[in-house]
Amino acid sequence: MLQRTITSGGTDEAWQGLHESRRNLATVKLPSRLTTADELLLQRDYDGAIAAYKERLGEAPQDVSSLYALWALLTFGTDDEGSHQDTELGKHYGERLRELIDSPYVRQWVESSFE
Repeated sequence: MLQRTITSGGTDEAWQGLHESRRNLATVKLPSRLTTADELLLQRDYDGAIAAYKERLGEAPQDVSSLYALWALLTFGTDDEGSHQDTELGKHYGERLRELIDSPYVRQWVESSFE
């Protein structure tokens, strides 16, 4: 039970009846939700990220996040020169993505990238 007490300096919240772990919950460091592939992508290790996304798809073929990342990276490349661009492979991942997500927006994104 949270109990408030007023002191001369203002409000002091005293936690009464809570187990130590519950009181310290806000200080617990939660694990990152980023995958290894996401971390590599953020570090601009594009070769490593692409390999890690492909590996993830080998483990979980319907992983939409990996499909999306591979579609975007391979379709559009990683810079203005088209590094890492492989439009045929990008199209493959885009088609798989379109099959898994029944959305007119996804369909439009993927189909417009084929033009």
